[in-house]
Amino acid sequence: MARSGGRWPFPMTSAVSVRRSLWQRIGDIPDSFRISADAWLVGIYPFFARVAALPEVLGFYLIHANNWYRAQDDAEMLQKRMVHWAATVAASNEFLITHDLPHRLELDDHFPYQVARARLEGAAPSARLDLLWNGLRDPGEPNLARRILDCLRAMQQVSSAGIGGADPVRAR
Repeated sequence: MARSGGRWPFPMTSAVSVRRSLWQRIGDIPDSFRISADAWLVGIYPFFARVAALPEVLGFYLIHANNWYRAQDDAEMLQKRMVHWAATVAASNEFLITHDLPHRLELDDHFPYQVARARLEGAAPSARLDLLWNGLRDPGEPNLARRILDCLRAMQQVSSAGIGGADPVRAR
């Protein structure tokens, strides 16, 4: 978690099970997580307890035009996600500091954030190679085959021209 900007391929919220004692120790979901509260749940718990996952698919997620994640993204959705990811990293770091934990998340380690920024701003061939290299080493995706597919998809989506818009986090 600390090496991937707080990202890992977490399950949908309805598939997460947490001991009551852990929930009580960590506390309620912060009010700032009205959207994507599961990012808080699955993003902070691994710093406090071991995580176990089942290898079988036991649920499905219906993707439609109103989803946070969709097949095609425009500049507006990419910017919304980048702002959300930045807020998630900031809130997680504040929580980790408050609880005297040594870990800190870095937005530059968050591969989807890097891809979104490159898609918006565009990237020269050398920057695309750096992005590919970062993606292939992304600790946020433990499955090598999925990590390779994610990188190939990302490379197809990143052009030298970009799709417009500035980095919403750095523009502040």
